[in-house]
Amino acid sequence: HAAGVRPGALVGVCLGRTVALVAALLGVLRAGAAYVPLDPAQPTARLTAILADARAAALLTAGPHADRFAAFPGPVLDATACDGAAPDADLLPRPDDLAYVVHTSGSTGAPKVVMVTHRGLATFARWAADAYRVGAGDGAVAHSSIAFDLGLTNVFVPLVAGRAVHLVDGRL
Repeated sequence: HAAGVRPGALVGVCLGRTVALVAALLGVLRAGAAYVPLDPAQPTARLTAILADARAAALLTAGPHADRFAAFPGPVLDATACDGAAPDADLLPRPDDLAYVVHTSGSTGAPKVVMVTHRGLATFARWAADAYRVGAGDGAVAHSSIAFDLGLTNVFVPLVAGRAVHLVDGRL
């Protein structure tokens, strides 16, 4: 909240598959804001267009990715340096508040925006954890981009089931 992020705000998240990514997503949600996932493998022009379209209030990123967003008009926060302080309890998100906003690939023309609420994310994660029997396993491998729904399954479903998220950095 020190950076001006308030409940209902949209926060861009541009990080590789690291612990900082998982912490950033959970931190944005806990702050009552919604995240806008940005795939660092995408061209900078696409990422800045997504941020502009979303009217993001802030951007969480780290390392070499931060240099790509010099023109971003809001605060660019180092996701590895956040203090982890919990926001006020009265700022907890409500079920119908936005959790995240995804921009599609645009394969049919211009990218479309998909907005998902906390209720939608929680319902899907709980269903998937049960349907895929994630609780009986050792977790899931997070290998997909967080900028589309499979990435969400890789991260949130094992967490809901109390299991590990095994992060793969994308290099083979």
